[in-house]
Amino acid sequence: MSTLSLETISFFDGLLYLIKSDSSDTDLYFDQITKSFGLEGKTKSEIRSTLIRVAEKNFEIEILPLAESIYYPQTKGVINYRNLQNHRWISIQLLNKLGDRYKINSERFFKFIRSTNNSILGYIITIENLDLSHSKIEEGLGNYNLSRAKLSHSSFYGNFFGTIISGADLSDSLIKVGTRFIGVDFSGSNLTNLLAQNDRSTSPFVAHFIDCIFNDCNMTNGVFEMTSFILSKFNRTNLSGVKLKNYADISLTDFTEVTLDENTDTQDVNLLSKGYYYEWDNVRGNKSLIRAILYDLDPNNLDPKMREKILHDNPDYQ
Repeated sequence: MSTLSLETISFFDGLLYLIKSDSSDTDLYFDQITKSFGLEGKTKSEIRSTLIRVAEKNFEIEILPLAESIYYPQTKGVINYRNLQNHRWISIQLLNKLGDRYKINSERFFKFIRSTNNSILGYIITIENLDLSHSKIEEGLGNYNLSRAKLSHSSFYGNFFGTIISGADLSDSLIKVGTRFIGVDFSGSNLTNLLAQNDRSTSPFVAHFIDCIFNDCNMTNGVFEMTSFILSKFNRTNLSGVKLKNYADISLTDFTEVTLDENTDTQDVNLLSKGYYYEWDNVRGNKSLIRAILYDLDPNNLDPKMREKILHDNPDYQ
């Protein structure tokens, strides 16, 4: 099989839609398909179950059924494999489309997408219905497209460069000490209860979000002590209950139309980082500098609510 194309996957998606749909409007097309494959009399439910079972073998167990024409679609044997990429991509797409939040083996999944250098994932193959919760992503990721991925209760470690995690669910997840997200798009994601692992022996910061996008994110009750958000953007972001305290770094960071509440905490927030949190202690007494940062540096990109919150939580900044 040659490289998968968008046209091939679009046609495949159409077939899966007919198999999954319970609408009577698709019955005629379904009957034509089953007849062309010699599957007359098979119900949609039976075919769905068979396809999911075969896809599980292809991806999870790493075996490929061998079919003989006189027995098709029954199989006569299997071969072991790990790197037949197209078969595994198709299996991922099938499980995503026909499964109901199918709980895929996340360790094998991330190992596989790294091995293929993201040549297909997110651009042709989608994963929004796969259950990737409780994943342990320990080696970082490159510019993978994990849009709408279900990654709640997961842990992240390593370097993430340009990864697209927009519309994803990372709720109740853990960002381990030393993790860096650089140029990552989190737009529209559920980041509630996200925790940056705290370690006061770490210098300069426990985790870095550099030049990241958090537009339209729900970050309610997230904890980001000693975490750097330098050059990042928060537009229409829900920061209710968020802990941006204890030298959390928001240098050159945009906050526009954000949502705050009485539990949002910015005590000792770092407004001017040079790389090490303790440097802020050397300049925080400079009232003229703080005023310039909060009022003059980039007034259109600092929500007045955020400014007032910072000054309320840090009366010594005034």
